[in-house]
Order: sequence, then C-alpha cells, then structure tokens
Amino acid sequence: MQYSNTVNGAGGIGGATQGSQLGSPATGTSSNKPSFQELLSELTDYITGTPSQQMEKQILAKLGITEKDLKAMTPEQRAKVMEQVREMVKRELAALKETQKAKKTTGIDAMA
Repeated sequence: MQYSNTVNGAGGIGGATQGSQLGSPATGTSSNKPSFQELLSELTDYITGTPSQQMEKQILAKLGITEKDLKAMTPEQRAKVMEQVREMVKRELAALKETQKAKKTTGIDAMA
C-alpha cells in the first residue's frame, strides 16, 4: 500500500476499511502491505509535521508518491515532482482564499 492509501485529501486517515490489515500481525505480511508499526509511524510523522509539511504529504499522496519513492528518485525527477507539488500547493491555497472570501461576503462566518 502506498502513502496515498493512508492519508486522504481531506487530511484524515483513510484505508482502515481495506481488508483486515489492522488485524494482521506485523510479521508475516507481504512486501506490498505495510505493518501496523509502519502505518503508525507514518501517522505520527504526519501529525507532528508543520501545516506545510502536512500539505506537502497530502499532495504527494494524491500523486501516489511516497517519501521513500521520492528519496529513490534522481535529482531531476525529484525536482519535477517538487515543482508539481508547489503548483498544487499554490492552487489549493488560492482555492482556500476564495472559499474564505466567499464565506465573508455571504456572511456564513457570522452564522457559525
């Protein structure tokens, strides 16, 4: 399973309903399924990251790229991926600003 199956775009944890992964022991798992400890480590790393690190991880997950994959890439490949990540961050931040602006102009914040 890739990182993209452990973190969804909304920043929550997904993939818990996929098979019986959480019930399987840490040993004896196939090479494509992470152990519980590996998943827990990923979650801990994600939670303790700064908001920008969390956003970067979310975007990498959307691209289906793990940090391990990123480290294994050539510098040129990594630069291309990180440029794509920066562009996606810009778009997400612009969308967030538009949402906040729309909330202010429609008075939704005042009702919350």
